[in-house]
Amino acid sequence: CKLAKLALNFDMSGMVQPCTISTYWIKDKENNHLRLNKNTLQESWDNDGRKQFVKNLDDGIRQDACSTCWNAEDSGARSYRMIWNKMLKDVEPLESQPRVLVVKPGNKCNNACRSCNAHTSSAWYKDAYKMSGTNEDYKTWLKFFKDHGTTYKENNDIESQFSKWQDNIVFWDLYGGEPLIIPMTYTIIKDSIAKGTAKHQGLQIHTNGTVYDPELIKMASNFKSFSLGYSIDAVGTKNDYVRKLSKWDNVLSNLIFYKKEMEKYENMVLSIRSCATPFNVYYIDELYDFFVHQQPVNIGSPTLVQDVPHADVSYLPTNVKEKVLEKLLKYEKKDDDYMEWIGNAITWLQYTPKDHEEKKNSFLEFNNKLDIFRKETLKEVMPEYASLFNL
Repeated sequence: CKLAKLALNFDMSGMVQPCTISTYWIKDKENNHLRLNKNTLQESWDNDGRKQFVKNLDDGIRQDACSTCWNAEDSGARSYRMIWNKMLKDVEPLESQPRVLVVKPGNKCNNACRSCNAHTSSAWYKDAYKMSGTNEDYKTWLKFFKDHGTTYKENNDIESQFSKWQDNIVFWDLYGGEPLIIPMTYTIIKDSIAKGTAKHQGLQIHTNGTVYDPELIKMASNFKSFSLGYSIDAVGTKNDYVRKLSKWDNVLSNLIFYKKEMEKYENMVLSIRSCATPFNVYYIDELYDFFVHQQPVNIGSPTLVQDVPHADVSYLPTNVKEKVLEKLLKYEKKDDDYMEWIGNAITWLQYTPKDHEEKKNSFLEFNNKLDIFRKETLKEVMPEYASLFNL
């Protein structure tokens, strides 16, 4: 796995992984998680456990922490491992440092998407607290997320080590929360430009589209390549339901502005990034239709969510999956491009997890509960889909 061999992934709370997809967390000899507010970045890279994790992959050992990729490949779908192996095939590893940095500098966010959680979005805190059913008062419960808000603020080791590694970094992959409202995003970009290393680096930013920053495009023009991953999971009112606090008109107008500005530069790609989840999968063909035929923008194949059953389409009840498949395959403008685009989602809808029977109602139970807290209803926004659940 090239990504695990070349990268470090720094998560919102300051814990570290060799890969953004695996469930393996780098730990010290006492089995404590390495954290960026206590440990240095170089410690993470030099860690013996990380090196053993990479060696196991090189030896062909199917580690449980990598089951997301193995399950996808076993089902016939493209895995993150396959995608990154192709993308990084010509990049050689270094003993002294990573060459790819995946940075998620906190969970500050202005959206509370249904497929998300409080770990990734601060806008989820109140709903997550209500859904937890805890007897703790809110302020006490909230202390768990302290590191999410403080680890990356004025952390001299992070900024200085990033700066030291600049010459050999080939790719920055920046997330949030929402990265365009997090200061470290701009610290990284400006340091690459100032050191002159941007010209041989790729830069990728994942945004929810709620923020328009024309200066971002000017700065990104200094990089060898720039990809703006524009996260959209549905169109119109369905967008506002799936991505709470997001307003479709605003997201679309920002997209048009970004598209116009980015067309001035040859090194840039604007791409719609969507996730195929139970919250949107019945209407995901509408997303393809809109961005291919109505408002043409490059649109990447939907990402599969596999970390929790309520957000994983393979866990939907079998009769629901059959109806979803039937609708997606009846898309009137179906052609080879559409089938390639939808292929992973189709494959994963036909996959049956071992614990499917036990967890097949996870989505409905979760979504109904969230509807109550948010005073919304699936039936009102997605009536055809809701009818499949007899709502």
